[in-house]
Amino acid sequence: MSHFDIVCRKCGTVLKETYCAFCEHCSGALLMSRYKEKIFREGEGEGIWRFNWLPVHGHKQFAPGPVVYKSKGLARKLGLDDLYISFSGYWPERGADIRTCTFKEFEAAVVMENSRENHIGGLVVPSAGNTARAFAYLSARTGYPVVIVVPRMCLGEMWYLRGSSHVPTLVVRDGDYSDAID
Repeated sequence: MSHFDIVCRKCGTVLKETYCAFCEHCSGALLMSRYKEKIFREGEGEGIWRFNWLPVHGHKQFAPGPVVYKSKGLARKLGLDDLYISFSGYWPERGADIRTCTFKEFEAAVVMENSRENHIGGLVVPSAGNTARAFAYLSARTGYPVVIVVPRMCLGEMWYLRGSSHVPTLVVRDGDYSDAID
């Protein structure tokens, strides 16, 4: 039994699959997550996996997550006693290991884990930049298949981490981000 349901906001249907992007009964309706446990709490996992409100269940291969630390200098300058800073990026001295330097890595990790749990063989990901980098990096790191679709006009802005370059990338010849989605 799952710890959440995906519900159509328009008709109230509880979807059977947790990876659906739309309700089969309602065109254009937004979906929402409804959690069995109403209290948000931190668990024993690492990185983002320590939070109980994610649409995933079992063991996670990879644990990206923001680093939260108590500020000293900025807190003093602002006259605050308890200022905490959340950092999402690459800062090894603080324990931050978001190598793509984008919060999209959190999204990619959750989407890929949910897809794996639902026995989806791979993903096609349209992107104009950061999303592509995050999915390509995690695909290379975990072995989960991803194909990136990029508009040609954005190709110059794309950069992948070494090792992610083997991820297949399709280029939409003429078009923009919405054409990459289509």
